[in-house]
Amino acid sequence: VLLRTHTATGTSWEVKDLFTREFRSYQFVWHNFKMATDNTHLKMRYSVDNGSSWISAGNYHTQGFSAVNGGITHPFDSEGGGDAMVAGLGNQGAAGNEGGAMIIWVFDPLNPNARKYQLSNCVNYKFDAEICYSGVGGSYESSDATNAVKFYPASGGFDNTNNNYNHVSVYGYRWN
Repeated sequence: VLLRTHTATGTSWEVKDLFTREFRSYQFVWHNFKMATDNTHLKMRYSVDNGSSWISAGNYHTQGFSAVNGGITHPFDSEGGGDAMVAGLGNQGAAGNEGGAMIIWVFDPLNPNARKYQLSNCVNYKFDAEICYSGVGGSYESSDATNAVKFYPASGGFDNTNNNYNHVSVYGYRWN
């Protein structure tokens, strides 16, 4: 079910008042994402107080990679980091026409008895005429229900110089 649409702007996109008991999992479809700073990638953090504060404790676990021209680049392994890598590992950003599209899933964020899992797939164009695919999976370990999420570039902000950049559609999935 489409829940909302949004345009990510500035240095972060905070998604509050979204997670409810009506939906078990959430999908963020990012249309034409583009960063304003070169050589960066997208990260995320959860909140248990609807965005009053963002959890930066070392409970995030992330694995990922990028594939470019048939080879694996930028393998990523973070155990106990202060945030979760989401997509776009490696050189992405403001150079030329770099940008792409991605899908990010957040599974069961309100369950206080389970890890909160996230999974993302991203395809993007790199300035040197390469198509890049990145896949990232991870979790946040906590006994608290999370009720908000923040997405942000590792450096800089979102590029909004074009009306078509950084539009996001958010969907909710019911259990039954």
